[in-house]
Amino acid sequence: SRGTNVDRVTLTGLTGMAALSPREVFTKCVAVLQSYETSLVGPDAHLVQFLTDEKIALEDDVDFMTDVFLGCVRFSKMLDVVINGFLARDGRNFLLQDKPMLRVVAYMAIIVVASTGVEVLEAILFALPRVVLGKAATFLRFGWSGDALDTWVRERWCGLYDEVYVEEQFLGPLADHRYGIAELCDKIDQKLAHKTTPLRAANPTVPKPFNLTQPKVKMLEPVVKTRAKINVPVPKSTYTMPIEQQALERKKRRNRERAEQTRLLAESTVSASLASYGESARTKALRDELQEREEVELQVKIVAKPLPATIFDTPSLEVKLNTGAILREENKIRAELEAEAERLAAVEAGGFDRTAFTEMKRELAAQNAAQHDSEVQVKHLMGLIAREDRDLAKEAHAAQARKIARKVRTEREVLLTQIEDERLTLEELNKKKVEEAAELQERMLQAKAAVVEHNAEVVKGVTETNRVLLQEAAAREAAEKEKRAEVIREIRALQTAGVNRVKLVDMTETSGCGFLTEMSYIELQERLALLRVRNSRDEDERRAAIARDKVNAENALTRKLKTIAQARAARQANARKKPGEGLGRKVVPDARVAALQAQLEAKRGITHSKRAKAARAGVL
Repeated sequence: SRGTNVDRVTLTGLTGMAALSPREVFTKCVAVLQSYETSLVGPDAHLVQFLTDEKIALEDDVDFMTDVFLGCVRFSKMLDVVINGFLARDGRNFLLQDKPMLRVVAYMAIIVVASTGVEVLEAILFALPRVVLGKAATFLRFGWSGDALDTWVRERWCGLYDEVYVEEQFLGPLADHRYGIAELCDKIDQKLAHKTTPLRAANPTVPKPFNLTQPKVKMLEPVVKTRAKINVPVPKSTYTMPIEQQALERKKRRNRERAEQTRLLAESTVSASLASYGESARTKALRDELQEREEVELQVKIVAKPLPATIFDTPSLEVKLNTGAILREENKIRAELEAEAERLAAVEAGGFDRTAFTEMKRELAAQNAAQHDSEVQVKHLMGLIAREDRDLAKEAHAAQARKIARKVRTEREVLLTQIEDERLTLEELNKKKVEEAAELQERMLQAKAAVVEHNAEVVKGVTETNRVLLQEAAAREAAEKEKRAEVIREIRALQTAGVNRVKLVDMTETSGCGFLTEMSYIELQERLALLRVRNSRDEDERRAAIARDKVNAENALTRKLKTIAQARAARQANARKKPGEGLGRKVVPDARVAALQAQLEAKRGITHSKRAKAARAGVL
């Protein structure tokens, strides 16, 4: 390990980091991650833009920052597992702005340490300020000193990646370097505990002033009162996620849900069959008992009972009806009387009698209900038979499912190998693109300098032209001001002259506008008086007509109420004479039900015999 006074380091595999110090490299990595959270472009384009803006062109610095940035983006979910757990438990003294810093430290402690060793991580961390160093030590002690990596971190990483991949790529290297990271945390604690006090500067010698003359008293400067600064509230958009990123998150969430549904469906059809297990004797007995209860409930015959005779003996209650109810009831009674008269006339003439037809419809309805009950029993028995067939086919399906699972595992290993090869090829292409972007940036700077020179020449010519145009505009504006002043003087002279505004009004004269309906004020008053007399006479006539209509309506309602009372009395008398009949029906047994029950009993006998053989084999 190296000492604490480290200004420059040479990373293993990255030779000659001479352009940037370790502290600057760490700061740039945190800055590029923090700016990527609000970026709308891809990681490669964002990295190229950041390197161009910061003017970082050294190959070693670019390679190191590219490795750290793309690694943090690729393993963001894996790193967030440790960071979110740390912030939820021990993150009281941390801010949201510290999350990119923690992500860089986690990536270097998990991935970079496996290839470069703990010495490089120690050199970079010791070059950081004391505040950042303390936060990094707290985070490393949380993740690497306890048993977090072996318990909940391991479980969540296995949920994101394959278990073999997690063991080989993450947990294996971490176990090798865990002792070195623990020693690094102890060294950081020693450095933070050893506080150096700055040396106090000696007081310089101050010469005494010469006692020659008395100094003049200076006038006090006036106190200028400054207004207090108004604190502008932070806009809400500062801490909210951009709309584009929210849309991406929603799309990721929907895709994740669809993938989960597809996986669960595949497991239920293929993988779930591999984990089949036999039922206990108690479970089988309970299931058989429930099936017998369902069959007994379906065989119960429900027969409708006749209505009690007390319903028709209840006395009718008097209800006060409004006008609308009276008219509707009277129309209904009139229609019933007309229909009854037509029916009697048709029967006398030898026509069709609807009573026999109604009785035939009631019998057909009873037969249809009995047929429906038999159909329900048939469907239930067919469902029970299908359940028995499913149990028999389940055991035959298990062997085929195991073969399919082995084939799927083989194909998955082949695909993982292909994906790793594609990733290496993509990394080489990205490095070439970064080099091409640097060359393109140099050409852009040269073209920008040429454009600046041309713009300067154009600005000179435009400035001279604007000066001439401003002089001409000032001369025109002075002439226009002189003209406006002359016109204002003339208007004010005219306003000072006197005007005779006295006018005599004659109430019998018209306005003289030339309209056909012109009239004087006196004539208008007379016409209005005649109009008021006419309106009062018309209003009296309308009131008398309304009173007559009310009396006639009341008389008509009284007659209709009498008719309704007579009809209700006749209806109640008929109801007492003919009480309602029951709707019981006789269910005719169906031959299909008996055949299906016999088939179900045969299936159950086969299933019970197979289960008994399996139980005896398990006991032996």
